[in-house]
Amino acid sequence: MVRRLIQSLLIIVLIVLCIFNFRLYATDEPDDAIEQLRFLRTSFDAGEANRMQAIFPEGYVFMHALYASAWIETGRWAPPGSPEREEARGEARWAIDQLESVKGTAPFPADLDPPHGVFHAGWVNWLRGGYLSLFSEHDRPEDERRKWELKSEELASAFERSSTPFLSSYRDQAWPVDSVVAIASLKMHDHHLPSRFTATRERWLKQVDDRLDPVTGLIPHRVDAKTGKPLMGARGSSQALLLRFLLEIDPLMGRRHYVSFRSQFAAAGWLLPGVREYPHGIDGEGDVDSGPLIGGVSLSATVTSIAPARMVKDDKLSEPIFQIGEGMGIPMAWQGERRYLGGQLPIADAFLVYARTAQPWAEAPDMVEGPALVSWWWRLAWHAATLLPICGLLYFAFRKRRG
Repeated sequence: MVRRLIQSLLIIVLIVLCIFNFRLYATDEPDDAIEQLRFLRTSFDAGEANRMQAIFPEGYVFMHALYASAWIETGRWAPPGSPEREEARGEARWAIDQLESVKGTAPFPADLDPPHGVFHAGWVNWLRGGYLSLFSEHDRPEDERRKWELKSEELASAFERSSTPFLSSYRDQAWPVDSVVAIASLKMHDHHLPSRFTATRERWLKQVDDRLDPVTGLIPHRVDAKTGKPLMGARGSSQALLLRFLLEIDPLMGRRHYVSFRSQFAAAGWLLPGVREYPHGIDGEGDVDSGPLIGGVSLSATVTSIAPARMVKDDKLSEPIFQIGEGMGIPMAWQGERRYLGGQLPIADAFLVYARTAQPWAEAPDMVEGPALVSWWWRLAWHAATLLPICGLLYFAFRKRRG
C-alpha cells in the first residue's frame, strides 16, 4: 500500500513536470482568456474579491477593474452583435457597477479631488470609456455617454486645479501610476468623442517631465502629494502597470520610457527571465506592491509587463515571460474555467488575463525591437534541467523490489 501511494505521488510529480515542459511552447489563445474570466466570475461569486482585499491593497477594486478590462478586450475582438460581444458588455457593466458600489468606494475618501481619489476615479473612467467602445455610435447608451463626459470633465478639472500632475489616491498620499490611468481615460474620451482635453494632457505631460526620477529618468513610484516631487524612485511593479497607459497618452513619450524601462529593469536569464523591482545595480526589499523578490525579480512586475510589451509588439519580452508563466503556473481547465496555481490567488489570475489581452484602446504606439531576454535554446535548457528528475522518478516509481 505504501509503495503504491509513493508510486502515485511520483506519477503526479512526473505529470506536472511533463506539463511544464509542454507549456513552454504555449501560444496565447483567445479562448484561454475567456476561460480565465469565467473562473474569475466564479471566484467573485464565492467572495474571493473580499479575501483579496484583506491581503492586497485595493484588492477588491483591482480584481474587478482588471476583470472588466479583459472582458472589454475580448469584446473588442468579437463581431458586433455576436453573443461574445454581448457577454463582454454584460460582464464589463457588472464589474463597473461593483466598482461604483458602496463596497467599491468605501476605502477611498469621498472629499478628495476628484471624489474618492484619482486611483478609483481614473480606473472607473477608463473602464467606462472601454465599455462604451463596445457599442457603435448609433446604439451607444446615452446615459452612459453623458456620465462619461461628466466624469471626464470632473477629472480634467481636478488636474487643472492641481499644481502637481500626480493627484492623491488617499489623503496626502499619491502614486503617479494612478494619475497615468486617469489621463489615459481623457485621451480615450478625445479619441471616441469630440476632443476637449488636449490642453489638459499637454500641461500634464510637461509637469511630468519636470518631476521624473533623477536616477532612471522614469516616472517615480511614489511622490509628495503636495509638490509631486519623487519620494521613491521608479520601480518595476508600477512601471509595468503605468506604461500600458502612457503608451496611449503620448506614444512617443511612452515608447521612450518603455525602451528605458526595458534596459533598466528587464532581467535576462537563460532559464528564468523576468522584470526586476529595482533598476540594475540597486537592491531593495519586496513589499505588498512587488510581492516577494527572487533574485531581485518581482513576479508582479514580470506578469504585468506583458501588457506594455504587447502594446508595442515586443514579443522578445512578452513571449518567454508568458510561456514561463504557462509552465510554472500549471494552468488547469475544467468545465469551461481556467485557473493558475489551483486558483489559490485569483488576483494573480486577474493580472495575467488583463496583461495577456492588452491592446491599444485609442492610439497605437510604434513597434519596439529590443534585445532577446533568452537565448534561442532556452527551452532546451529547461528540458535538460528536468530530464534527470523525470528519469529518476520513473526509476523509483517502477523499479522492482529485491527478494
